[in-house]
Amino acid sequence: MLKKLYILAMLSIPFSDFYALLPLGELQHELSTYVFFLLMGLMVAVHLKNKALVPVTDLSAGSLYEFLPKLMVVLLAIIAFSFVMNFPDMFHSSYRGRLPINKFVTSTLVVFYGFGVAFVSCKLGDKYSWRDLVVWPITLSVVICMAFSAIEMLAWHGGVTEGLYRMLSRLVHVAYIDDGVSGDGLPGTDFTGRSRSVCFEPPALANFAGFAWPWVYAGFQGARRKYKSLYLIALLLCTTLIIVAYSRTSYVLLLGNIGVLILLKLVYLPQRMNNPRVAKMVSLFIQIGAVLALGAIIYESDAIVARVLTTNNDSTVSNITRLSSMTAAFHMFFARPIWGFGFGQYGFHVLQFLPPWAYQSWEVRVWFEGSTFGDVWPPVFSIYGRFAAELGILGLVTWVALWVLVARYIWKLTLQYQRLTGELFTFSYPLIMSCYCALFSGIALDSLRTPMMWVSLGLAACYVHDLRLRLIKLERNPIPAAQA
Repeated sequence: MLKKLYILAMLSIPFSDFYALLPLGELQHELSTYVFFLLMGLMVAVHLKNKALVPVTDLSAGSLYEFLPKLMVVLLAIIAFSFVMNFPDMFHSSYRGRLPINKFVTSTLVVFYGFGVAFVSCKLGDKYSWRDLVVWPITLSVVICMAFSAIEMLAWHGGVTEGLYRMLSRLVHVAYIDDGVSGDGLPGTDFTGRSRSVCFEPPALANFAGFAWPWVYAGFQGARRKYKSLYLIALLLCTTLIIVAYSRTSYVLLLGNIGVLILLKLVYLPQRMNNPRVAKMVSLFIQIGAVLALGAIIYESDAIVARVLTTNNDSTVSNITRLSSMTAAFHMFFARPIWGFGFGQYGFHVLQFLPPWAYQSWEVRVWFEGSTFGDVWPPVFSIYGRFAAELGILGLVTWVALWVLVARYIWKLTLQYQRLTGELFTFSYPLIMSCYCALFSGIALDSLRTPMMWVSLGLAACYVHDLRLRLIKLERNPIPAAQA
């Protein structure tokens, strides 16, 4: 039953416009939330019955089974530290009836939920085939999304498909009302020319497809010959979803996935042994390039703002909104660089840090003018801006270091095992790519609720645990040189 529920959770991940049954904050519209919570409850019941969720002997390998709770403690300690330092301020502000304490609790709940998903993924990933648990359910969900997107895009042109889309949309977009006049005339949408499929908006579709891409690729890479063509079609469909979402997240994730895959295939984890010197040289060039790019953005920041303000096209308002929100976030960071303003507190302080030109965007104006349409939490649009503003340098560095170190740990162990046995595990690719997906998606999105991010973290723990046990056995019983 646990396995079937987990597969159902994976299938339901893209359905992010579900009716809110519980006051779960930003998690309430995610269909997968309810399945994962049920899974967590059953896992706790199994733990209490069996008295041990993970055998003690499993911890002897010093794997990420230990790292997951340690990481959770570190991240929660930083959140708690920031909370204590900002506690007096949490009684002097509010936003549309929301109180700072309530927002802190719901934001922290997302972190607990994420680690819960990671623990469940880690435990079940250790027991069942990843192809059964993750690869084919994610691939099937991509096919479902593409089928719905096809109906949606055909409905833009009217005809029979518009009626079909309206009927299906009422089933998967139940948080929206079919008023018949919104945006392009379709139920609850204002994303003309951009597909959202079963997700609540196009960036959410792009985010899901971006995280799904490495796992669909893993299915193609490891499939038997008769199934390869099917997985190749699914990979093309996943790429198409990223493109038709037509959002900033789309381009970042697609190019990031392809770039990381190329580097793994050619430099870091080729099928044959790699050249350490080449890998170090490429790493050096990447680091220098990243520093130069960041320096150029900072140096040209005024010119970038001026260009955005003087440009007049369909995306101008959105660009101003995003740029002003991120600018306010980093102004908040410079005001309190060590501990920030407290987890979940961005919206209570953003007004005093917004640049004057931000109000050229009607989206910014409605946040603070009492409009019913603007009754939403002011987004940061970047996880880096959010962590910098809310948790300061401690939270920002911890978040980035988490994914970089996990990816590096997977790479080093995989490479070590490859040198000893000549065998390369194909699942190392999607795991490392998923780590960088978490980093890339944070450029344009500010939420921690993405389930695939936490699933990847849990599977990384399981993968490293298994690989370390294999390496321990090899140390005790080395493979003869001729066989290796």
